[in-house]
Amino acid sequence: MLNFIISSYGGFGAYGIGVNFINNKELSDYISSKGYSQLKSYNLSKTGYGYFIFKNFIIGGIGFNGFSSTYQNSNKFIKTKFSGGGFSFGYIIFSTNYFLIYPTILLGGYGYTMKLYEKTTDSLSGVIDEPKREVELSTGNFMFGPSINLTYFVYGGLNVSINFGYNWTLSSEFSSESVQITNNKMFSFNNFYINIALGIGGFTK
Repeated sequence: MLNFIISSYGGFGAYGIGVNFINNKELSDYISSKGYSQLKSYNLSKTGYGYFIFKNFIIGGIGFNGFSSTYQNSNKFIKTKFSGGGFSFGYIIFSTNYFLIYPTILLGGYGYTMKLYEKTTDSLSGVIDEPKREVELSTGNFMFGPSINLTYFVYGGLNVSINFGYNWTLSSEFSSESVQITNNKMFSFNNFYINIALGIGGFTK
């Protein structure tokens, strides 16, 4: 039965895997100009979310955590990681007894970390005397964006979802616990993502 008007109630949660295509070209070009490897624009990520449904309104939260990526150029290494999440809300625009389509808006934040180091050979005393061998830079700011979500209830409460979205991120500077950075630069990490998730829950009309 198709249903565009009658209200739905319920809730569900899911956990999945996907990919974020990050607009990091400016950062990648800057890093490579200093002798490091270019950064790839995609990042595999784990995603988890939960939603409450009331009169077709979808309210909940979502979070994602990217797998770390390591890059090497000669003896120079970079390890990066990207994560984010926040409050998400939307509305069911189409439904059957087993299928939902609902756009949502995410309001939250993101974090991006980058560890830079050079591999060298030294004695234990040398390492202890001069321990400054790597630096971890981190940045983060507000993130928001729309998504389109499709959820199909396969059997009982078991469901499969596909989610497409785009996140805008406010630019921010890198900081470090070990180094006071001067002449800093601003970067943003706008990203398009797609993921598939397996969950459990249900809804009624």
